[in-house]
Amino acid sequence: MPTHHCARCPVSDLERGLLAHMTTTEGMAQVTEAEVGPQVFEDPVYRTAFEWMTDYRREYGTHPTMRAFEQDFPSVQIPHQSAIGEPVAWLIQRLQERHVLNNAQELMLSAGRTLHEDPVGTLRRLIEEGRDIVERVGSDGKLDSEFLTADQLDELEPPEPLITDVLSRHTYGVLRGRDASFKSFVALDWALCLASGTPWQGKAVDRVKVLYVAAEGAHGIAQRVRAWEAAHDIKLDPDWFVIRKSAVNVFRAGEDYAHLLDHVERGGYGLVVVDTLRRVSGGANGNDTDMGVVVDNLDRIKRATNDGTVLVVAHTDKGDNDTRGFSGIEDDADIVWSAKREANTDEVTIVCEKFKDGPDGHRFDLRARTHGDSLVMVEATARNGADVFTESNETDQRVMATMRELFSVDGATVHDLVTVTGLSQASVYRSRARLQGRGRLRSDGTRRLFLCGSEEFSDAQTAQ
Repeated sequence: MPTHHCARCPVSDLERGLLAHMTTTEGMAQVTEAEVGPQVFEDPVYRTAFEWMTDYRREYGTHPTMRAFEQDFPSVQIPHQSAIGEPVAWLIQRLQERHVLNNAQELMLSAGRTLHEDPVGTLRRLIEEGRDIVERVGSDGKLDSEFLTADQLDELEPPEPLITDVLSRHTYGVLRGRDASFKSFVALDWALCLASGTPWQGKAVDRVKVLYVAAEGAHGIAQRVRAWEAAHDIKLDPDWFVIRKSAVNVFRAGEDYAHLLDHVERGGYGLVVVDTLRRVSGGANGNDTDMGVVVDNLDRIKRATNDGTVLVVAHTDKGDNDTRGFSGIEDDADIVWSAKREANTDEVTIVCEKFKDGPDGHRFDLRARTHGDSLVMVEATARNGADVFTESNETDQRVMATMRELFSVDGATVHDLVTVTGLSQASVYRSRARLQGRGRLRSDGTRRLFLCGSEEFSDAQTAQ
């Protein structure tokens, strides 16, 4: 019978990786909680080593050290735990799945030979032996840990902040605002502070790996990240900030969604930012319970994180009061922030409208400041560096802000600007002439307008 193997890892890598984790307190605790059985090990030597390690824990109440392991198993070479890229839970799950698949294949072949002669007996045997196969591998520990006694409630740790008074672990958060409200810049600012361990507006952060799902495209994100690095004099560790450059259909939850879940779980991310909700909702009816499916699948992403959080950037309704569409988007959220921009200015106020595990009402007054070819968020009272707007004309200010916020990559037509800004067509035409004359905007000959930045930025725009 052919043996099923993990598509990514050879058998020995899975088994050696789990043994390496078992030389640490956390790794041994997770293996014990999941009640992993030795049957998941196909290599008899590794199986024996696993049994020795679990016996060691039962006898001494702790995990064996690497030195103790090497003394008893000098021929078994396992790497140091820090060299294992996959988390314990992922390795346990893959070993369990492999064991179940291998044994289920054999059981199904056997059942196929007897089904015609004894259908009832065969089905009963399938149920009984199938249950035995699953029980032998143990559990993943996740379901059992969902149940608590009354006494265990006192043992619950208080919610851990990612950013004090802003974001907490184990939450589904929403950051909402109108178009051109700088909400995406705020979300990116939070993400980059967490990925680098940089305090945000004087608030302490717990550094975590960040995945940013740039559902509206990653080209504009590049300039924003580089501007943030330059403004903070920080070079991001590429392993701590990762961008997905396209949308995932969270409503249909097909192959791309399954791949995202696997990537989040294996990557050990503490924050996943989804920008924007509309772009990942697929064919869901935004005003219908379809969005309940989207919210449920966002929660699955949260559960796949390393005790982390999912933050969704969303558009507000016409009244700029709530997230556009289905009420459950906010009803099911643990944290909700609103971003409101002062008309014709570079200033935005973000207010915490909901904070499930703490007081809401926190408020931060911010402003967008030009840095290089993009904007960075600073405290509203900070006036060091270049202002975002130097034009005296309020129309020009609004046009430039809209270009930076929404059209920095693909450019915009006059019609686009009229639609988004609410300005009259005549006002936009006059503003276009002024801004082109000042070298702030340029046209590519197709009636589309683009921002004028560095030569590199301009070339990137032309290539789109």
